[in-house]
Amino acid sequence: MQEEVQNVRDRVADLLSRFKDLSDESLDAVISEIQNQQRADMTREGRFAWIVEQVGYETALSMLEKAVSVTRRPRTTKPASVKTLVARQKRHPVYLTNACCENAHGSEALALKLNLTVGSYNASDRKVYDAVLSGIVDGFYPLNARESQYIAEDLATINNYSALLGYSVLFRGKKYLFPSIEFNFIDPSNAKSPDYPGIFLSHRDAMNALRVTESKVKAAAEAVGGFVWVFEEDNDGLTHTLGIAIPFEFAFKLGDNYHAVREWLEQLAP
Repeated sequence: MQEEVQNVRDRVADLLSRFKDLSDESLDAVISEIQNQQRADMTREGRFAWIVEQVGYETALSMLEKAVSVTRRPRTTKPASVKTLVARQKRHPVYLTNACCENAHGSEALALKLNLTVGSYNASDRKVYDAVLSGIVDGFYPLNARESQYIAEDLATINNYSALLGYSVLFRGKKYLFPSIEFNFIDPSNAKSPDYPGIFLSHRDAMNALRVTESKVKAAAEAVGGFVWVFEEDNDGLTHTLGIAIPFEFAFKLGDNYHAVREWLEQLAP
């Protein structure tokens, strides 16, 4: 037995010497590949059992709860059908407006299907007016006039990172504000300023920073009827995005427009 242990130690020492320049990220990738091969033939029950064996029940429970709120968005350039969007918003948030406050996935058909209020954007004065869904809405906009006052092409600073305030989403039939922080990772060989807030040299570092920020805002979001959500490997796999869902009803109580929302956000994690 002692001889076998010594053989293992010798082999480990040999690998350490041979691959001393291998990065931790590459080593983790090899470990993940081996684990994936081992779990390939596991039943669903076996996978849960394996997780508990590795980290214990309490840690497994915490990690699985986090996994529920992590999504990888479909990478496609084709517009999704109303049927697809209705099904998708039951599972994870669907963007109604983007960072520039433009319509993302909203449509009259989707609004009619889910009985949502909408607006009409007037290009001449750049304002949104309430609209009635009765046929074609000129300048369709997925938010109504009041809701549109709570998004902007602006930023809020949360835990030293910038949250984009133009986003809003649809989730389970309800609209939310969705300030979003992007945690970006870049190739170390191209890194000129790796210490810039929101820029990281690995997927793991970016996700760790996201989780720290998530821990500082999650309770506050849930206390007002909202939630946090993670979109993993956005932007062609270069970004993890943390979205903070805020019910419009709560935003209305904060003040008259997005300035009040920004102030509330910046108090969560100065």
